[in-house]
Amino acid sequence: MTDKRIAIPEGTVEKSKGTVLSRVKLVTAILLGVLIIIFGIQNNKTIALKFAAWEFETNIILLIFLVLAIGGAIVAIVTLTSLAKKHKETKRLNKEIKELKDRIIKNDRTSS
Repeated sequence: MTDKRIAIPEGTVEKSKGTVLSRVKLVTAILLGVLIIIFGIQNNKTIALKFAAWEFETNIILLIFLVLAIGGAIVAIVTLTSLAKKHKETKRLNKEIKELKDRIIKNDRTSS
């Protein structure tokens, strides 16, 4: 039986799309950060906040920073859990691929 599998050398797949997308994300994040800084500088006022039983005064830029930090933490947690699930599934699928390759090799040897 002839082997009809095609071997693709590693490193031949271009990664240009991922690089461009990551640069666009970086530029977008930097622009958003600059806009937030400008907003904070122009609106440098103290505001009174009431939440449940707490009441306190804070600078608006500190409040914005706190909200962004909390949002970033939530995004990071959600992303990490998603990546962990994908990693676990990838490991399972790679194990299954290895087992199937071993079965194919075993079947090729017995049929020869």
